[in-house]
Amino acid sequence: MISNKFLKNIVFFPILLIFLNGCNGKLPGGDARKFPDDPKKRVAKNLEEGRGFRLNETVKRSWC
Repeated sequence: MISNKFLKNIVFFPILLIFLNGCNGKLPGGDARKFPDDPKKRVAKNLEEGRGFRLNETVKRSWC
């Protein structure tokens, strides 16, 4: 009889290959040269580009 561990591997590896193939084999990440080191500058840049949100503003809008 086929072991449970073997069956898990048979299922896991094809799914892993499909996900990695969808990302062209690259894991997500950014180029460190394009982003400032200081967290406050990163936050300011992200907010300027529309990538971020502030939780305080979101909570105030939803409760009022």
